[in-house]
Amino acid sequence: MDDQTIDQLLEILKKSSLFSVEEYESIIHALIDIHESIDEVYNKIIPKILNVKNIKRQDLKDFLWNIGEEFRHIDYHIKDSKITEL
Repeated sequence: MDDQTIDQLLEILKKSSLFSVEEYESIIHALIDIHESIDEVYNKIIPKILNVKNIKRQDLKDFLWNIGEEFRHIDYHIKDSKITEL
């Protein structure tokens, strides 16, 4: 997510008057971190798995553990920002 997109989202959230400053900052932070985790899973980890010929069992477990960590990170930010409670 680039800075321009973040700035645009921030302005929309500010203008909405739906949230306090802390809430919209939390939402923006969550969206940025969620985006980074999704990018990590789908643009980095999965391509690595697909590019390893004859992947070893332990290496696959490590990759899958890393995916799980990214999903836990996403889950944390969803809950922390309360974005699903709007």
